[in-house]
Amino acid sequence: MIALAMDVTTLTLPEVAQNCRRETRKFMQDRPNNPQFCYELFRRGLTDGYAEREAAWHAIYNQYHLQLTRAAQAHPLIREVKDDAEAVADQAFSKMWHSFAKDADKFGRFPTLPTLIKFLQACVHSIIVDSCRRRRDAVEIQPERDAAPTKQISDLEAAQLWETVRQRARDQQELTVIYGCFELALPARKLFDLYPEQFSDVREVYRICERLLRRWRRDEQLQHQLAAYL
Repeated sequence: MIALAMDVTTLTLPEVAQNCRRETRKFMQDRPNNPQFCYELFRRGLTDGYAEREAAWHAIYNQYHLQLTRAAQAHPLIREVKDDAEAVADQAFSKMWHSFAKDADKFGRFPTLPTLIKFLQACVHSIIVDSCRRRRDAVEIQPERDAAPTKQISDLEAAQLWETVRQRARDQQELTVIYGCFELALPARKLFDLYPEQFSDVREVYRICERLLRRWRRDEQLQHQLAAYL
């Protein structure tokens, strides 16, 4: 067994990748695991010289592509985009690669493996939401009251914010309304047209919007985060 305190930077890339796979399996089985190997794989894939970075990134792709594809498949809006889940995962990897390539200091702001995984997941979310917004804009859908925010924040900040909001949802109806009416700024009528099986009529969509707003405004933990959104 490899000691937790070992210097993983001295390992070859195949060794790092092999250990990353092993520790990931432990994580998936809810067993004690050591994240330093996968973190080192990301470090090499995002900060090393081009040739080394490309090889490490290929290993990251092989390690996390299935996980990211499943995350895309589970996204409530995946059926609203033209690309399938696998293509969305590919775009998420590309988005992360280019994001870090443009900012040499960016990796230092991600001190743990979970923060890097969350960024990848945020890229999936961002790609899907952006695709839905482009589709909405193409048909000139005008947002109604209580529409989504116009404040510009980073993809990661937006994903974290909406994840906090979604965790407050009490059922699938509320989750759908959060995505559609608030995050994508779809009119209630359009949301009802997209999901007629979930709502009795468009008035139910309005009622859920109002119920969510009332509850959020009583939620002190959300007030600071949602100040620009409500």
